[in-house]
Amino acid sequence: AFKPACSGQEDGRWSDLETLAAAAGCEPEAVCPYRLAAPLAPPQAARLEDVPLDWEAIQQARDAWRHRCDLLVVEGVGGLLCPLTSEQVVADLAEQWAMPLVVVVGLRLGAIGHALLTVEAARARGLTVAGVVFNEPEPRSAFGQWSDELVGRAAWEIVARSDVSPLAWRPHGSEALHEVETNRGALLSPFACDRTMIEDSATEWSSRSNRSFKNRATHLENSGETRLRPGRPLADATFVDWFSKHSDDARLAS
Repeated sequence: AFKPACSGQEDGRWSDLETLAAAAGCEPEAVCPYRLAAPLAPPQAARLEDVPLDWEAIQQARDAWRHRCDLLVVEGVGGLLCPLTSEQVVADLAEQWAMPLVVVVGLRLGAIGHALLTVEAARARGLTVAGVVFNEPEPRSAFGQWSDELVGRAAWEIVARSDVSPLAWRPHGSEALHEVETNRGALLSPFACDRTMIEDSATEWSSRSNRSFKNRATHLENSGETRLRPGRPLADATFVDWFSKHSDDARLAS
């Protein structure tokens, strides 16, 4: 695991960095070359500490992993267009390292716009978006009576409008990724709560998608599957295997 820079120290710790280091079984210094205290974009936080952020140093830290692992997952910093050095943004790193992206989407208000803007910016730069991972950072109860509607329809909109593959889902409070069940490419559990949502989505998107959501809704209705099962836990090894099949080097999550 690698992260080019992290900022926002809490009680002398960087929790995200510690999580990556623990998963990789190494020291935090090997995961991230620049560790900054202020909760700001890296160049701004670095100026407060009078620390120069060097593009070459970031690349050398990443290259140090080449003979230590078979697969390197690189976590982004603050989003695809977040400043990384005085001149570069995170997307420049992905371009230079020729890394397809896995976009992690927090399912909350604003998720659709954030996800679609990220995908559009990536494709405008010629980057490949390998897929999306849905994350629920807040309990659904926080959204009141609209909880399932907000989470479910947001996920459907993102996949339909971006034509990006859904890779996994992390429910609130879970340490594990879960499989996103699909049927002929259409999203099912845990996002489609019932047949009505499927039919509504089919009507909205059948005219602008060559994947015919209407046919999928009809198929589900004929099969009698009107209430969908929870997604199954997705083992870490399975997710890593997916990465291994699609790249000889690395992935960038942003």
